[in-house]
Parts: sequence; structure tokens; C-alpha cells
Amino acid sequence: MKSLVSQAVALTISSAFAAGAISAHAATPAAAAAATARADNAWLSEADAMARSARVSNVAYVLDFKLTGGESFSATTTLNFDLSDASQALTVDLDQATISALTVNGKAVTPKYNKWFITLAAEDLRQGRNTVTVAYERKHSTNGEGLHRMVDPADGRVYTYSHFEPAAAHQMFALFDQPDLKATYQLSVTAPADWQVVSMTRENAVQDVDGAKRWTFPVSKKLSAYNFSLHAGPYKVWEDKTGAKYPMRLLARQSLAAQVQPEIWFRYTAQGLKFFDEYFGIPYQFDKYDQILVPDFLYGAMENAGAVTFGEARFVHKDEMTAAQRESLASVIMHEMAHQWFGDLVTMKWWNGLWLNESFASFMGTLATAEATEFKNGWQSFYSRGKVGAYEHDQRVTTHPIEVPVPSTANAFDNIDAITYAKGASTLKQLRHLLSQEVFRKGVHNYLAKYSWQNAKLDDFIGSLGEAAGRDLGPWTQQWLYQPGVNTITASYTCKGGKLQEFSLQQSAPAAYPVLREQRVQVGLFVKRGGQLKLERQQGVTYKGASTAVPAWPAKPARTWSIRTMRIGALPR
Repeated sequence: MKSLVSQAVALTISSAFAAGAISAHAATPAAAAAATARADNAWLSEADAMARSARVSNVAYVLDFKLTGGESFSATTTLNFDLSDASQALTVDLDQATISALTVNGKAVTPKYNKWFITLAAEDLRQGRNTVTVAYERKHSTNGEGLHRMVDPADGRVYTYSHFEPAAAHQMFALFDQPDLKATYQLSVTAPADWQVVSMTRENAVQDVDGAKRWTFPVSKKLSAYNFSLHAGPYKVWEDKTGAKYPMRLLARQSLAAQVQPEIWFRYTAQGLKFFDEYFGIPYQFDKYDQILVPDFLYGAMENAGAVTFGEARFVHKDEMTAAQRESLASVIMHEMAHQWFGDLVTMKWWNGLWLNESFASFMGTLATAEATEFKNGWQSFYSRGKVGAYEHDQRVTTHPIEVPVPSTANAFDNIDAITYAKGASTLKQLRHLLSQEVFRKGVHNYLAKYSWQNAKLDDFIGSLGEAAGRDLGPWTQQWLYQPGVNTITASYTCKGGKLQEFSLQQSAPAAYPVLREQRVQVGLFVKRGGQLKLERQQGVTYKGASTAVPAWPAKPARTWSIRTMRIGALPR
């Protein structure tokens, strides 16, 4: 999903990591919530979400917005959905709006609305297909969520953009605001005549309407609400002219246009799309690739399908970009691009899966940066900028497992930190080394192919990798993903006659988190020459438990040796 501002540079990640777990996350059964009313507050609980998705399916939204540049906007949302059980009320999420009309299956009804969600009475619903239309007005958000509005202090122009993660789409339109109710979106927008309007699809018509313009867009592919996007304002637009496989555009405020270097953006974007097409074995699915630099952004970037947003603060530079700034840009472009497959095409079922989205995009973003751009040191950059910080986080009293329960949308971002990004991604890199690069890639491809346009859980992802590897990854998952903390690994050996007699790896864990883990590492034998250590030989070793024997090597006199256990990402290539 998003790239956190504090961690945008840390999206280049690497290496093995010791991690672990509390007991496995267990979703609250949908039936437990079905008989109780939803809590009268701004948050959606997992129990209520699962109860709703057990009844609702085949969702399609028709959205019509009128934007003027003023503090408020007006809109009409039409929800079409199948309902398996019409015996109980159903809630529709909509935040802080003024509703002017509500129609349920052709009948005008008086809204039962608490400013957070609308409650549709059972007697107005029916089993099978339902249509609900909500006409309303709402103020633009100014907190970076919903449909955010900003007045440019440089020239007074107004810019708007949407941001919905983790659950803020209901700050813009009426919907079922949970990731496992994927839907199609048919969008129309009336906006000032000098505005550009961007969404997930490219517009199919722009018409003059009473001094404004009306933009219409084709029906989108099936997406979770947080992947929807709408960006509208007098943005400067650059279009790639290189004839790349996918159409690419870059947008920014007019007052910042001179500070943007579009050719660099297009170069990395084209490199990334080619890399991911080949790696995943599934072509990019969203027809065009827009990237929008937006003001007041809460995070580094956000992976809206086909229209990725970037915070100006990190990616607009008055001077030519330095190598470090270009590397940061490339890594974030790759991170958000990886989400187009892992997150947008296949999406988590609930917010406890947010870490996997971010960890995978961080891992793949670094891999693409290192292999598809000039920044071949991407893994080293990650280690110094991200992974070290994750080690520190994981040894504090505030540490937590990688996979944690998320009771409600209020808790979705409780544990978004270096453990979520850097440790999670390091764990995936370690798993790739354990299984082999090709087996890991095959498992990822199979996962994306099997669950395309669907929602999936951690077990689905791990199951795809395990099937490709021909092994049960359940124990590995429990060790690495459901336990916090780090392990210590040391080399133990004896020598005789200048040769190794016995050699083993010893693993220990802190008393607070005593789990011992399986990991594949490289053991290196270094010889000191001219005051420097030189790698003499290396051997891959998979260790488990407290002690793992390693076949001894014949070698030079012991006084010249330095034996080190090297984690993946630290090895010379």
C-alpha cells in the first residue's frame, strides 16, 4: 500500500531477519456479528465487515461528482449489489455528508444516518439484486484523506486528489468501505473547464457543459475501494513520447512545473514495468500508468490503480536531482508499481494483511531497483537505511510480530513501522533464498494467477509458495511471522593440524521470545591478507534449532582465519 514518509527511502530492503509470533490471527466469525447492531462510531470492526461481506457480493458503483473548486462538492452514488439475506438491516458507509435524497430499490426513504454510515432497513431490501442511490453534499477534506482540497499559495489555483487508505473512501462517496468487497466503478465528473481529471481508467469523453467540462470514464476493473482514485485540478501534464508499451503520464501543480524532471520519471517507470511484466509472468493490467505529484500528502506515495500519487515534499527538487535523490525516486516508483500486482490485482481480505502488501512491495521494489535501474547497490542501500532500523525496533519493549490482528479500521495503522516494512521484506528475501529464487518466483506467479481480481489471506500466499517448493511452510510461518524478536547466531569450531575438525552454527534467542528459527545463510571462510579479510570460500547452510552441524573444510593455518556467518544481501555477487 502506501509508502510512509519516514520510510520512503527504506523501501530498498534486503536480507534475512529473525522474527516470529504470537498465536495465529483468527478472524472473528461473521455469524458473531450478524445478530448484533453495528457500533455507533466512525470505525468498522472486522466482525462487522466479515458479516457484511458474507451477505453482499457482485458490487458495482456508479459515481457522479460535481467539483467547482469551492470548499464543498456534490455527488450521487448508486450502489448495485447482490444480497444473499435480506432479513436484517444493512449499513452503507458515508462520512460527514448532508444527504438530500436516498432511494432503495426505487423507493424514496428517509435516511437513518449517524454521519458515519447509513442503515438500510430490512423491509426496504430484497434477496438478490439491490440498487441504492444516495445524493449528498460534503466538504472537501483538508486532512489528506478522502477528497482532499488545497489552494496553491503561489497562484491561488485549487487542486484536489483522493486518498483512501486504509478506510477513507467513505469520506468521498457512499460504499461498503472494506477491502474484501471489490467492485467496479463507473465515474463521471463535472469540473472547471481548465481542470484535468485523472482516475483509474483513461477518460472516454470530455464535453463542454455550462462553462465547465464533463468527464466520463469507462467501467473500471474490479478493485478494492482503497485502490480507487480521482485527481482533479489545473495540473500540468507531461506525456511520455518514447513509444513505451504502456501509456505514461506525469502530473504536478503548475507552480512547480519547472522543478519536475519528467524524463527521469518516465525512464524508471518504463524500466520497472518491463521488469515486473517479466518477473511476474502476468502483464500489467491497468492499460495506462499515471503518476501524480500532489500537495499536503500524508505519506511518501500511494498505489492507486493506474494513477499513483507521490508527495511533493520528497520528490520535487529545485536543482537537478542528486544520485541519492534519483535512487530514492526509483525505489519508491518500483515499490508502488509492485503493488499494482500485489495489492491491486490481488488484495488482502482484511487490514491484518497490510504488512504483507507493504513487505512484498518493499522487497520487490528493491529487487527491481537493483536489477532494472542503474542503482545496482539497492540492497546495500536498504540495509543501511532500513534494515538496521528494523533490528533496533525489534529489540525494543514495543516490538511486535509481523502479522498481528486488526480488530477494526481504527487499528489498521497501529503497527505500520520498520518491522512491517523492513523486517517483513527481509523475511521474504530470506524465504526466497531458502526456497531458491526460481521456486519463489514460480510461487508468486501462481499466487497472482490464482487469485487475480480476488482477495487473499496470508495462508493463500504461503500455500502457493509451499506448493511450488513441495514443502509445508507452516512451521516457518509460525517462527518468522507470528513471533517478535531477533536471534543470535555464532560459529563454533575446532581445529587440528591447520584443518577444521568440527564446525557448527549455534542459535540462541532472548528469554522473552525464545523461538528458534529455520534460515538459510552463507558461511564464509575469510583469510587475512595485507591487513584485510579476503573471502576464501563460502557454503550455503540451512540451520534449525540450537545447533546445526556444518561439514568441515580443509584449510590453511587456523591463525589466519576469520569465520563469519553472512546473511543474504551481505554477500558479494
